[in-house]
Amino acid sequence: MPVLQGKQSPERTIFFYRGEHLNAVRSGKWKLHLRYYDHSKGGYSKEENWVTPETPLLFDLNVDPSEKYNLADKHIKIVAELKAVAENYKQEIKKNGENKELLDWFINDWPTAPRK
Repeated sequence: MPVLQGKQSPERTIFFYRGEHLNAVRSGKWKLHLRYYDHSKGGYSKEENWVTPETPLLFDLNVDPSEKYNLADKHIKIVAELKAVAENYKQEIKKNGENKELLDWFINDWPTAPRK
């Protein structure tokens, strides 16, 4: 509603998931990719086509909305802060049992989920 009224929208953190995996976190202009899809390997549905980099990828969406230029090595503090936000979020969900039924469905019943 604030945007429709011409006011500034309150900032919030956005969490990007694919199935049960947290892939990225956005806070303000920064987006941190914890996992990403490797387009050269094939389809999204194959778990082996997803990459978890040793150091997450960081993008400034204000100047690089297409996410071409990884800035993680130039903004180590921001990477650490967003990694902590992601980990705290995952722990909070686990502690509160939020979305447990949905996560169980992704893990056990989703057609493209890896089988245990």
